[in-house]
Amino acid sequence: MLQFNGNGKLVVNMGTVDKAVREEFQKEVEGLQKKQKEIQKCVQAREKLEAQLTENKVVKEELDLLEVCFYAEFHNMYFVDVLHWLYLNKNIRKIV
Repeated sequence: MLQFNGNGKLVVNMGTVDKAVREEFQKEVEGLQKKQKEIQKCVQAREKLEAQLTENKVVKEELDLLEVCFYAEFHNMYFVDVLHWLYLNKNIRKIV
């Protein structure tokens, strides 16, 4: 039977519940535990993917900077020209 203990918590007294109900209750508890494990695996997978995405963004920024350096060196550009090119390149990427 379901009862409340002195602390206000719900307690199951399995001694007064028949065997069929106990088995069904146990199956439900096991099912919930299995679902909880599946949810935990999903959370861990998501956290791993978010970390990889962050790392990929950092690498992309570094590669973009490297591209600018090669472009500037190839075209014998001065620092001011590189800044102007970066500004134009960023605005073009936002439009596209």
